[in-house]
Amino acid sequence: MLLGIRHTGIIVKDIERAVEFYIGLGFFIRSKNNEVWNNDLFQIIKLEAPDGNIIELIEGNHLPHIALQVDNISDYDSHPTITKEGFKVTFIKDPDGNIIELVQRV
Repeated sequence: MLLGIRHTGIIVKDIERAVEFYIGLGFFIRSKNNEVWNNDLFQIIKLEAPDGNIIELIEGNHLPHIALQVDNISDYDSHPTITKEGFKVTFIKDPDGNIIELVQRV
């Protein structure tokens, strides 16, 4: 079952320039990480809005996406990835090919 929207992933060409822009809008840095997905390295900076909503700036060859929090990821994927933070994660596509990241807290 869907629990809520977790974040929106935005692809950027220059992550420092993008961070400066979004901080100017009122976001603040929540975390900075380098992550490997499908053998590709991505720099990811999560920014939080004053109301708690998150955007994820991604520099690299990745696709924009929306992340949804679910209560049972095995309803969608029997072999999800386990992140170092302890989340179960998988990616699916909607009928129009948009990338949806599903996340379950463990």
